[in-house]
Amino acid sequence: MSVTVNIDPRIELMSVLQVLDGSFLSTQFDIEYRADVLMHFGMYAGHPVLKTYRRMSQAGFAFDAVPKAMMTRADPPGLVPRVPYPPDVLKRAGGAENLDRFFAELSDFARKSGFDVFSRRNARMYMALAKAVTPAAKLAASQVEDYSGMQVKNSNIIIGPLLHNGGFSSTLENDATTEVYVFVGPSGAREGLADFGSAEQIAEIVQHELCHSFVNPLARAHLDKLNQYSAAFESVQVMMAQRAYGDWEHTANEMIIRAIVARLMAQRHGEEAGAGQVAREEGEGFRYVRPLANLLKEYEANRQLFPSFSHFYLKLLVLCRINN
Repeated sequence: MSVTVNIDPRIELMSVLQVLDGSFLSTQFDIEYRADVLMHFGMYAGHPVLKTYRRMSQAGFAFDAVPKAMMTRADPPGLVPRVPYPPDVLKRAGGAENLDRFFAELSDFARKSGFDVFSRRNARMYMALAKAVTPAAKLAASQVEDYSGMQVKNSNIIIGPLLHNGGFSSTLENDATTEVYVFVGPSGAREGLADFGSAEQIAEIVQHELCHSFVNPLARAHLDKLNQYSAAFESVQVMMAQRAYGDWEHTANEMIIRAIVARLMAQRHGEEAGAGQVAREEGEGFRYVRPLANLLKEYEANRQLFPSFSHFYLKLLVLCRINN
């Protein structure tokens, strides 16, 4: 297992932008660091990059597309290209020209606002937060690896004091290298500091986002088979669209991942805890989590037959028949 836990300057710069923009994807908790951001960067709220970001976000450059785009660049203030833009990011940003302009303006913003000075001033806090989260995050990652039978490698768990209460995941593929990123925001504030919650809270979000690193590629590899069950999307389409899951592929991935997380919770705390998680997911509209979680018990009981989740994936689709 190769997993790192840190605070990344690219995501902090992105978060500064989102705080200045008033984005709902930035934390609303009473964190002194957020007030510090407003004090230090407030005078630069008229910088052109804010207007560019608002225009692009309204056109679809939002949610996980933004941190994924940030990771294609080297650290600020330079933000020089590091890997090519992924196709989905290009599409949601309206093309490479838009992204190039955005990053040129963002680099200028970082230089003029003294982002590097701000980061150095907060370096000790960054290190303390990462150190506090690391044990729970690495344990959660190891549990995903054991459960899936698939290596969690080149994975970077990035905690962001200014991120929203939740997470995103992104995978960057470049030649033979695959980089997995999990972005985690605070679940509250304690004595003015970002609080990422208990070990259980950290485990739930880290495991959910890490599961995307193998469930999403399996869905793409077997999309024809997955689409045989696309009729199941009709009954949940409206509710899923409200959660930004606009098609069957992304909805199915979420249902499967939430079922896996529920089974991981059952393994840690017993079947009652797992059942409680399933019930919560159903309450949120993820109605297929229960049959999927029940099917995963077969996977767990037959690991000699299914040494990894990839060996069970097609059986999961065939057996669940969630379109009936």
